[in-house]
Amino acid sequence: MDYSFYGWEQANVPAVTKDYPKIETPLDLYDALSNVWCKDTCAPRMQKDWSKDNKTLGQCSITAFLAQDIFGGKVYGIPRGGGNYHCYNVVGDCVFDLTSEQFGDEVLSYADQPQQLREVHFAKEEKRKRYEYLRQELKRYLENETQTGYCSWGRVNERMQIYHDTEWGVPVHDDRTMFEHLMLEAMQCGLSWDLMLKKREIFHKCFDAFDFDKIALYGEDDVQRILDTEGMIRSVRKIRAVIGNARCCQEIREAYGSLSNYFWTYSDHKTILYKGHGEGAVPVSNGLSDRISKDLKKRGFRYVGPVTVYSHLQACGIINDHDKTCPCYRKITEHYPTVEKQQDLEVM
Repeated sequence: MDYSFYGWEQANVPAVTKDYPKIETPLDLYDALSNVWCKDTCAPRMQKDWSKDNKTLGQCSITAFLAQDIFGGKVYGIPRGGGNYHCYNVVGDCVFDLTSEQFGDEVLSYADQPQQLREVHFAKEEKRKRYEYLRQELKRYLENETQTGYCSWGRVNERMQIYHDTEWGVPVHDDRTMFEHLMLEAMQCGLSWDLMLKKREIFHKCFDAFDFDKIALYGEDDVQRILDTEGMIRSVRKIRAVIGNARCCQEIREAYGSLSNYFWTYSDHKTILYKGHGEGAVPVSNGLSDRISKDLKKRGFRYVGPVTVYSHLQACGIINDHDKTCPCYRKITEHYPTVEKQQDLEVM
């Protein structure tokens, strides 16, 4: 799953309790809560604005104190006016804010803020009840996960579930789909993956269903056409990157026979099963994605950093990072050639 909450890169502190099965780091908690946060757990004054697309709205204090239950540390608050505080967690040197996404591009200050005490917050009956409800729903969700086995991010919403069940991790061997996966990951930089899926039809319309031969012929009129398309991400740099990357794909095809062959050469045409990944120790990048990223950049590609490339390798099935308890893991290992490998310079 792709993360964008504050501090996610260092959010690897271990749980101090076993009361919440499968919650080992704050990333796991975020994944699980993404399926639990709802209008009923949102602060009453914000409930009218809560939506699945803004799932962290009004969830900060009850989430922060729940995270404290699981990981220890302290809760601090950023003053927001009207006597309200936006709560976040500090565990040792690790600072993370599971609900920061509600603020969009606003930059929050996490330095030298006052500590928050649960007895003060939970003196408000409605907040205490929301906390208890969130805690109960999280445990119910985890019990269901433990019984059925599934990649937790795949249950965020229907779009994500369909993508998880039918596409993510299924080996791709045609160039158009390979290019689409790579460009969706590139355009996702700084945004959520759910948003990419939501806008996928718009991307298809703008970029000729990701036919890179057609895209390679685009000129300035096409850049403006894409920018003017309703619902399109209005990033000139990303649009130009897709066009430039399409031209680079033509050169790779000339050298390797196909874009697909280029990528699969790195894994000897087998899906890689890295040690520990099936148990949840999944990195954001590794040595393989770093090597491919460097080579792509030498060839003129843009928006293809090691994290983006790692996500692409997961999506197109070169790496199988489904949980071992997930049915999709077994489908892939049973129907496609695989190779087991040790971890490779992994960045968590």
